This record gives sequence, structure tokens and C-alpha cells, in this order.
Amino acid sequence: MLGKSLTSIFLPSVAALYVLSFKLECVNGQGYSYMYVDRVLHSYGRQLQWTWCVDISDQLSVSERNRLCGDPDGDIQVDHADVRVEMAEFWREQSHDGSLQEMMLDENADELDQEERPEILAMLPDLKGKRVLELGAGIGRFTPSLARQADHVTAVDFMESFIKKNEEANRHLGNINFLQADVTRLDLPQESVDVVFSNWLMMYLADEEVSALAAKVLSWLTEGGYFFFRESCFQKSGNKKRSFNPTFYRCPADYSAIFSAVTQDARYVYEEQFAGRAVKTYIKRKKNENQLCWLLRKVRRDGSHEVK
Repeated sequence: MLGKSLTSIFLPSVAALYVLSFKLECVNGQGYSYMYVDRVLHSYGRQLQWTWCVDISDQLSVSERNRLCGDPDGDIQVDHADVRVEMAEFWREQSHDGSLQEMMLDENADELDQEERPEILAMLPDLKGKRVLELGAGIGRFTPSLARQADHVTAVDFMESFIKKNEEANRHLGNINFLQADVTRLDLPQESVDVVFSNWLMMYLADEEVSALAAKVLSWLTEGGYFFFRESCFQKSGNKKRSFNPTFYRCPADYSAIFSAVTQDARYVYEEQFAGRAVKTYIKRKKNENQLCWLLRKVRRDGSHEVK
């Protein structure tokens, strides 16, 4: 992994250089931070023409990064089929028992979960009487808590073994629909859910997949509905060993930029309730300030709020 400093680092070609102590960034037209370099080289190193640059700010948008690093139009594309195959391979490697340690990719998951899960749930809006869609539900770390508060929960995960274990543990609650599906191919009726919840999902999607999912979620939500998501930014969260790591550790500004660009029929948009809120448990226990959460609300573009 490349370091944060320019000291003793050879740059094969420099597209943009600002002589300050910034993060090293490998850019392939999508604004990957230095934490992405292992993943980019592993997956796409033979397909792309590389440039190296130094990012002048964590807050640069993807388009600004592309401009600085020689791809202003963002023409270089990622093969999404390869991304999906690689993510499936990654989770097959990590999941043998469907344990909490595997879900959180951390050997200390039991201790972390006791403190972190209530913290995450406390960030959610009131779920009473609501229809909740849980994306990336896994073995059901959050599923029963959501179901006990909401009217109905649809729990989705692309790993069949995970969703089966979730169903075995939680079907007795009686208000959960368990669905094995890839979220990038999921299709639901418009305005069919009130709250969408995801925890560590979009960091396993390419940028265009995140954008497409953001648009679909906006259409699935009722007016005034909420989308909560939590992601690892810049760095991994857990200490579990892995032979390769295909995760996209984005800059938080990238998520805000993607979601702010999404509209539904030029009528509805996302309104940030909070953005990039750090998970205190990870700061306290792991000195990791980059476990970040967003809460977005579907509102009318003209600013009116007619909640159903």
C-alpha cells in the first residue's frame, strides 16, 4: 500500500502536483483516493493508462479530480460485471460460518457490535408503522431490531447463505420478507417503502452503480421517506485478514456529490439531514474517524414537504 507522504515515493508520471503534504491519489477517471490503489491495480491495472497525482483536498468532487488528473470527461469506465464477480469472490472467501466476525470483518466483532449497533439504530428516524427496505442485510445484524420497530421489513442480500441464515434466525418475527438479490439489479415499485437502510453496502459498488442505486432508491421512497447509509471511507474498518480487498474506500464528499446530483422526474431530490456523521464507537475503540453515516430525505425539489 502506498503511503500518505511523498517522501521516497517514485511517481512514474505526474499530471498535477501541489507541493504540500497531501494524500497520494491514484486516479483512473473516478477519483480513487490513495487507499484505493491496491484495489485498482489488482482489478484494472492492465486496462488503464495510469496517472499519479496529489489531491489538494478531501472535499474535491469526482469531476474536479478527473480534471486535475487528466481525464476531464471521466471517459475511463469500470467493467461492472468484473466488479460484481470480484465482490462475490471476496464475500465467498470471507464467509464460512456466517458469523458476526465475518460480517464485520473484525475479530473483535462481538464487543464492537454491543456498542456500535445501538449507536447506529439511534441515528434512524421513527420506524413505527413504516415499511423498511434493508439493503445488504447479511445474516441479520440489524434486521430484528428494524422489524421490531417497523410495520414491515424487506431484507435483501446477494449472498444466499447470508440471507438464509437471516431468515432462519428472524422469520419468527412474522413481518419480514427475505430476498436474495443483487441490489444493482433490484426492481421495486415506485413509492413502495418509507425508509431504506444500508450498512456497509455502497463501498462494494462502483461509482456508476452507486449513482444508479441512488436514483432507484429515490423512486422507491414515498415522499418524505428516508435513506440511511453507513460506509467506510478512506480505510478499512476491521482487522480480519483477507487475501485481497476489492472495497471502494471513497472520500465522503464523493457520496454527497453523487446523491446531490440525483433527481426523480426533475421533481424530487435528496435533502441531507446529516452527512458524514462519524460512528463514535469506532473512534473510541479503534481510533477510526472514517466510519461515516448519512441520513437523506426525499423532498420536492421546490422545497415543499407534503408527507404522506
